[in-house]
Amino acid sequence: MFSGGIAGAGRRDDGSIGDPVLARLIAEQENLTRRIAAYGTQHLDTADRLALLVRDEKVTRARLGQAHVWLAELVQQRGFEETGAHNADALAQLLTIDRAAAVARLSVAAQLGNWTTLLGDVMEPELPTTAAALREGAIDAEHVKVIRKFDKNLPAAVDADTRAHAERHLADAAREVRPAELAALSERITAHIVEEGEFELPPERARKRGIFMGKQDSDGMRSGRFVLDAETAAYLDAYNSKYAAPGVGNPEDTRAPVVGAEPDVETRQRDTRTTPQRRHDALKLLLRDTLASDDLGKHRGVPVKVIIVARLEDLIRGTGLATTATGSTMPIRDVIRMGAHADHYLAVFGDDDGRPLHFGRTRRIASEDQRLVLMATDRGCTAPGCDRPAVATQAHHIHEWQDGGPTDIESLTFVCDMHHPMVHDGALGWSTTTAPPGHPYAGRTLWHPPALIDPSRTGRVNHYHHPQDYLWEDDEPAA
Repeated sequence: MFSGGIAGAGRRDDGSIGDPVLARLIAEQENLTRRIAAYGTQHLDTADRLALLVRDEKVTRARLGQAHVWLAELVQQRGFEETGAHNADALAQLLTIDRAAAVARLSVAAQLGNWTTLLGDVMEPELPTTAAALREGAIDAEHVKVIRKFDKNLPAAVDADTRAHAERHLADAAREVRPAELAALSERITAHIVEEGEFELPPERARKRGIFMGKQDSDGMRSGRFVLDAETAAYLDAYNSKYAAPGVGNPEDTRAPVVGAEPDVETRQRDTRTTPQRRHDALKLLLRDTLASDDLGKHRGVPVKVIIVARLEDLIRGTGLATTATGSTMPIRDVIRMGAHADHYLAVFGDDDGRPLHFGRTRRIASEDQRLVLMATDRGCTAPGCDRPAVATQAHHIHEWQDGGPTDIESLTFVCDMHHPMVHDGALGWSTTTAPPGHPYAGRTLWHPPALIDPSRTGRVNHYHHPQDYLWEDDEPAA
């Protein structure tokens, strides 16, 4: 560490800049910043305040992007060497920041700054599209963090072209989605790159799977953890989408409809269970119904059922403990409750061939068949950056129903409950259209932002549910 200033590294004692042009520009920037800060904004209307926040955010981001360039140049010119301290220590004292913050800035600058070869040629940054987007003010420092983490987490065997291609597309996507949505997209892309390149062999993945059960506690509860493969997770997600929803299978609600029926609003509001508790109860329903069937055969000569041993007097009193054939204990109250489900019924559905997909103006609600088609095409919410799956969406009329839009499959798209209210005719409203023939994503839903975000209102598509969009060169069609 060092205690003095770093004037020997090129810093003047008065903090002035020797280059006359740059000195004048910085002075103008400082003066303008003071003038803007001193300007009263109490009289502004909402539109002006919104525009002010957007414009100032872009300028702030652009200045941050340029600062990374200057820092990279300073490091390459060994500007901190005369201090006798490490770069991070020198930068921390120069800017009066923590050393950890200085280390972080140096790390970012190393990937976003320009570098000069021994021959004097200027090389583009390691993450060129990300650096350019930040200097334009189009993305935030959190977007940069996501892209840098994506690049770091890729297996070392991934070739440079694939890395560059993915970085370019993620940086472009960052212009339109929030950091959390970009993170979800980057994880999806990473999984596809790893899978396509076979960087992790299936046997290695298979060895990770498992359901690890702990011992039963004195209160009868049992904890553990699980690691599911993709197939098992898909089964569980599909089941939970219905049976772990609010109001379904709530053991504390005696007024709830039979399991399998859609709960009404009142039933959902009465459900105070947490999401993990609903998932637990949904798994219990699945296991109970499976064991209640006669499809599991026998094991060691006895039916595959929950076999319980209990004393008659305990059953009469409704207290005490019973023992299962698998060695666990169970409160008598639970045994009695299980007895209420001794009889089970199977609902048989008839042949569903021939149901039409087009309903014109005859109905507003999309049919089951139409939702199945949308599951194959949209796969989830079509709002840019949204990661909500198809089971968490509703069918939205691209041409609004109240404006004469038909309930045809070509006029429907999936939108989640969070993004659906954003589509309206107001000044801050988004609109939706279908990408026309000849568009790079023809047939997909385009979301047009309000003019405040993009004056041209250029349509945007959601790539999260279509990660293959990012895995091929621009002049090649997506799969």
